[in-house]
Amino acid sequence: MRYISTSIKNLKTIVNTIQNWYDVLQFRSGLKRRITIITRRGDIIEIKNKDDYINYFNGPDFAHLVLDCWKNQYKDRIKVLDNTIEVDGRFFAYKNKTEYYHLLNAILHIFIENEYNIDILGVQGKTVIDIGANIGDTAIYFVSRAALEVIGFEPMPSMFERARENVRLNRLDGSITIFNMAVGKEKGILKLPELAVHSYFCKASSVTGTEGREVPVITLDQIVKTNPGKRLVLKMDIGGSEYEIMQNTSNETLSRFDTMVVECHTPNNGKKTEYKPLVDKFRNAGFKTKIIRDLIYAWK
Repeated sequence: MRYISTSIKNLKTIVNTIQNWYDVLQFRSGLKRRITIITRRGDIIEIKNKDDYINYFNGPDFAHLVLDCWKNQYKDRIKVLDNTIEVDGRFFAYKNKTEYYHLLNAILHIFIENEYNIDILGVQGKTVIDIGANIGDTAIYFVSRAALEVIGFEPMPSMFERARENVRLNRLDGSITIFNMAVGKEKGILKLPELAVHSYFCKASSVTGTEGREVPVITLDQIVKTNPGKRLVLKMDIGGSEYEIMQNTSNETLSRFDTMVVECHTPNNGKKTEYKPLVDKFRNAGFKTKIIRDLIYAWK
């Protein structure tokens, strides 16, 4: 059934992005040996063989086309301005084409698709601890959905600077505070090679070394202790380090959160994505859980 659902989704994507989508289906079924694709953006792509087909539909040009066509369905909510994208009255900066599509992808998933389900998280009037704040997109989204404040942590200097720019751009300095810090299983120092310091896309867990720019590491226990008396919500997206952090966080600390959402990635040890260790951890701390795609939601 999952295969059928995926096939239907892929078919819908092709229909939504390709004008002569029926030619694509004929090529896929072997009825045509070469085709000229005309996209809904006006691009013309020659497909002469199977390799051309695979390279195009698995490449960045098609991924960007999907995002552009998706964006065009929400012209009333999304506007592209000079070096900024506006969505629901909030503004986000970008410098080049690569950053533009990275940002557009985030906006579509977070603001349009409600990736972080507000109905479950219930951020209204609460303090959101945003671990893996990235470019400030989720922090701004949570405040837009009536969070009292957001305290974010982003270890990558380039993303941290863009997050601060986006917060200032939206005049949310009084509601959002983002620290250039990593969150780990224990307090310490993270050393990032210079290449990673200026990268817009690296994740800290994959580029740490023995020398380079020093970024402080704080624990979830410490974060909670420095925010007493607040009603807390946790959002965590940290590229595979969520397993060791959660296993080294006390149940007493977790109990301070009303709700949590943790994105699961391939663990840093290279094993398959596993939900059970985190689900068991949350349930032992008194939470109910639900998995939606790669997100584990937990609430009391």
